[in-house]
Amino acid sequence: MLTAPTDRWENHRWFPVRKVDSYADLSVALHDMVADSMPVITVVGGAAGAGAATAADQEMYEEILLTAARFSAAVFFGGTDSGCLKEVGEAKRRLLAEGRLAMADAPLIGVVAEGTVAPPGSRYDPNKKAPLQPDQDLVLVVPGQDFGDESWALAQAGRILSQGQGSATVLINGGGITVQDATHRVHDMTENGRPVQDAILLAYRGSGRAADDIIAAKENGGGHQDPRINAIAAHSRTHAFGSAADLRAQLGAHFTAAGHVPREPGDPRTAKTAPEVTVPPVYLPVPSVVAGMTPMRAYEVARMTVGSTGPRHLSQARTDPELHRSWREATKASRTAALDKLTRDNAGYREDDRAGDERRSIAAYNAGLREAFWRAHDYIRDGDLSAPGRLTHLAAKGFGASKQAAPLRPGDTEPVNGSSDWTRVVLPSLAPGTDQRGGPPDARAGRIAERAREA
Repeated sequence: MLTAPTDRWENHRWFPVRKVDSYADLSVALHDMVADSMPVITVVGGAAGAGAATAADQEMYEEILLTAARFSAAVFFGGTDSGCLKEVGEAKRRLLAEGRLAMADAPLIGVVAEGTVAPPGSRYDPNKKAPLQPDQDLVLVVPGQDFGDESWALAQAGRILSQGQGSATVLINGGGITVQDATHRVHDMTENGRPVQDAILLAYRGSGRAADDIIAAKENGGGHQDPRINAIAAHSRTHAFGSAADLRAQLGAHFTAAGHVPREPGDPRTAKTAPEVTVPPVYLPVPSVVAGMTPMRAYEVARMTVGSTGPRHLSQARTDPELHRSWREATKASRTAALDKLTRDNAGYREDDRAGDERRSIAAYNAGLREAFWRAHDYIRDGDLSAPGRLTHLAAKGFGASKQAAPLRPGDTEPVNGSSDWTRVVLPSLAPGTDQRGGPPDARAGRIAERAREA
């Protein structure tokens, strides 16, 4: 059963969730919510003990996303906040904060089995469940109670979306489930007994376990006790890489051979220039409790307030009419560039945990409010939350959205608290002049924001 898209609150961030039960549902969901076709990089690997142990590992994770951005590719992964999957999301967070990646670059799409997701704030067995990774842009949920039940969908999602545009699987560390993921990919890399030239599998040398076993079997002509590993290694499109530079070269050659021209900063063939526009200041009473916070905390509370407050509170916000008019008339590219620059400029507030400077704390609150307010404003404007057939977050980030099923309206579902179905959440509503409910199911975040408003 294909459900209408809902939004999910995880670690102070909203992202869309779609439940799919079959290959047909998966195809419809991807084409509705992302694009008709685009290059794809799929990351598979260990959920534990597969983190970025060294600076070289961290660089490798970043290179996956940077290469995806250069070739306008999507990145698929297991969607949970553990092991190499966590590292992929955190790499995207770093690159965005440093300004090396734009919001619309390298859409990160998680594929998870429903029963393996730990709801926010719950206790869970890490061998059976894990929280969602909070830096992804879209989550596809498939039936299943165990890790690995999503393997078929992870493999098929890349095949559906790439459609001859080129796909690559990056394998890092991993155990039995990773071998299962890779087996699905090798099956998809073969057609009528012959290798599919637009797909490759790259195993990270030195990352341990399944990755190194596959590389050893590749170099020794087999010999592993697991026949699946020998089959993966024997495929002509399976290769090894040992560094970020090596990964960049192999992925670049693969996608270039598929007919794609890399987009580099300053490249006149692909650079998109947009007239500059100023993000308008937002004027809203600052809660007195903010003065006693660290700038980092004040900045986060402001963002949480926008994410959890009702429209009546935000309707009190005021901004300069001329700047507001200029903002509304600006192109989406100009507004996105301005907001990305503002996010980079606010890095000092996000990292400042020193207490005692009231003025800086208030400035941090106003900075967080300004950034979050206009992102929410543009989500609704570009995504058109009030109209069926639009998805706020992906539309605002520049991803295609067409033929989409009508989203659940705010108030149609209840928060996740007390419910076994963690995907049923209330969509956020920030549209002034409406009486629709919205907000995160995370009770703690809601209480913090509520206290800030009442102070």
